[in-house]
Amino acid sequence: MSISTTEMMAVLQPVHVFRLLKPPALQALAALCEVHEFAAGEVVVTAGAAANFLFIVASGRVAVGTGKPAAQVLAENDYFGAEAARPNGRHPAAATPLEPTVLLALPAPALQKLQRAHPSVKDALLVKRASAALLRRRRYAAWLRDNENVQLVCRTHWAWLAARIWQPGLLLVAALGAAWLLRRLAIDGWPALLLGSALALLWLLLLYVDWLDDTYVITDKRIISDQRLLLLYRTRTEVPLQRVRSVDLEQGFIEQLLNVGDVSARTLAGIVHFPNIQAPQSVREIINELVQRAQSAQRKAHEQSLVQSVRVGIGWQTEPAAEKPAALPKPQTSLLRSVGAFLISLLPAFTEYSGNTIIWRKHPLVLLSRTAPGLLGMLLCALLALLFSQAGMPAGAFVNGSLLLLALAAFCLAWYYYADWHNDTYTLTPDRLIDMEKKPLLGSLIQRSAPLDNLVNVQYSRPGLWASIFNFGTVTIETGGETGDLDFKMVMDPLLVQQTILNRMELRQEQQQTAERERRRAEMVDWLKAYAQVTQPAPPPAQPGAPAN
Repeated sequence: MSISTTEMMAVLQPVHVFRLLKPPALQALAALCEVHEFAAGEVVVTAGAAANFLFIVASGRVAVGTGKPAAQVLAENDYFGAEAARPNGRHPAAATPLEPTVLLALPAPALQKLQRAHPSVKDALLVKRASAALLRRRRYAAWLRDNENVQLVCRTHWAWLAARIWQPGLLLVAALGAAWLLRRLAIDGWPALLLGSALALLWLLLLYVDWLDDTYVITDKRIISDQRLLLLYRTRTEVPLQRVRSVDLEQGFIEQLLNVGDVSARTLAGIVHFPNIQAPQSVREIINELVQRAQSAQRKAHEQSLVQSVRVGIGWQTEPAAEKPAALPKPQTSLLRSVGAFLISLLPAFTEYSGNTIIWRKHPLVLLSRTAPGLLGMLLCALLALLFSQAGMPAGAFVNGSLLLLALAAFCLAWYYYADWHNDTYTLTPDRLIDMEKKPLLGSLIQRSAPLDNLVNVQYSRPGLWASIFNFGTVTIETGGETGDLDFKMVMDPLLVQQTILNRMELRQEQQQTAERERRRAEMVDWLKAYAQVTQPAPPPAQPGAPAN
């Protein structure tokens, strides 16, 4: 199969690696590419083979890797073989076409020469290789949806970690040095310094694990920010690619020297922030390329729907039958699963999902602090009852009755504050937000609500160190109505709450726009049907005496 240089340039230009090349350089690059054709199932490269080419998919699809969860499916304008940019580079995984495929193959010497002449190409390939290494070490199959592929994985640059750990590192060295000196001089107090050094080491390890756990993932459908701290909390925010309106880059002077910066993907509903990542210019180009693909696919789907509406309206085809939703798989049931579900149902529900409605309650620390007096009172009564039950202790009906009454009072106190915590809810419905505070029994009820259409801004804050460690804070919702601002106080994972509200706002806007498009589409179909009826030739008048049809 022969492909002209112009056609090769059309394949290469949208690829983020070559997007910043000028037309003469791109034309020279296209002249160096070879055209390789492969049948479905024919192996392109094997794992561990020498990386002699950078392959760009001109048409078809290629599976990179083995195993259904681990395989990455590449389509048109995707590429693999970034290891060819390094001398003696080798492919980390096999590549096999899923259908007849045409690949453009750029020889390794030409690629290495290109990256020496153009730093943007070197950065793009570096990011891709680092992403492949992270993808091999951490599996993301559980995150992915049907026909979704990971395109990029990145994490915060090591310089950001160094800027955070120098303080505990300095304290650790100082404490160990001082403890060693005091012990040599036979001066008391060195064990306390060892304890201080252990705390500094714990602080340092905590910062390292925090850096290690935070990752940013870009698939061919979504942008995902995954932030977590051990088992204390985990926050994952994501936005669909077609919703991204702009991708911003921010770098200071020192960051430019280290090739580090912040990349932000902005949508109407909020921002997904990638702070302090390596080669931010290349990451931005990758996101821009994937956003353009997603938005182009969305436009094509809309155009196809419009063409279908015209064909239905003029009578060239009938209205297609609505697709029936796939039947949901029956959940697997077992005795262990049933017992586990029952035990989980006994725990307090901090977040409840009921259809399209989400109910948030205050953080577990709030529940614990409110019910602690009653729980401690019951525990104290139980300990006193055990103490008085010992031989030689004055025990009687009066003592036991008093302890029982005190335990009952403590239980009622704990139940009251539990019910008070349980009744204070923050609810997100498909069309509004509701802030409700209700005292137990026949207490007062205060309920405020605001339609999603009236929301102006949604912000969150984590006040202080403990709020950051235990991941709680306040979400403030600014409204444009008379309701005033709504404050969701002491909620668990305030960033996730904010993103959920913002995504629901954007989803509602999209639903309204879709409904308006469907209304216009139905109106256009009616107009076309009426036009077809008017323009059809009228049947000839019946002749006198002719038999009736």
